[in-house]
Amino acid sequence: MASHWEEYLRRLERTLARPAASWSLEESREVWNSLAGGPVNQILHRYALRKTGNIPDAKDVVQQCFFELAIHRTYDPDGAGPAAFRIWIYGCLRRQVARHLERRKSRSRDVPLDDVIPGLSVDGKQAAVEKRVLLDQMIDGLAPRERDVMARLSMGQSYKQIACELNFSEVYVRQISSRAVRSLRKRHATPAD
Repeated sequence: MASHWEEYLRRLERTLARPAASWSLEESREVWNSLAGGPVNQILHRYALRKTGNIPDAKDVVQQCFFELAIHRTYDPDGAGPAAFRIWIYGCLRRQVARHLERRKSRSRDVPLDDVIPGLSVDGKQAAVEKRVLLDQMIDGLAPRERDVMARLSMGQSYKQIACELNFSEVYVRQISSRAVRSLRKRHATPAD
């Protein structure tokens, strides 16, 4: 049985053998609609999911890739035939994934827990495991939802990631974490001299 890619490339062989600049409006629609709505789209989403690690980011990456491809229309097989289209699509998708991961890497974590939770700032020589145990002890008395959000924040997840995983709005996740931090500050506040 032929793969979805092979079927897609075979069906659009005549169009994909030419540069995108020479496609008619109908040909262009057929190429992008078949790609965005067909089984190849699922393959691309699975690829993006493996690279990004979560469904919302994978959807964003693939959607941004399609947008860029449809607008810029820079495809040129240069005599390589329709197989060049598949290579070009994956190259563009890899570039989008790399951009996404770079943006995610450059973003600092939304809540620097060392700064907001009293008593969590410890000597830099203290092991990460000890710090994690200390955090677990501190958040143990919180309400279950607050404890869950704070544990996820401590693992480096962003508000957006937590909201997607818990099916909450990002604003609601921020409110939960704010309540949790207030509660922790009250509980662990040092008495004034």
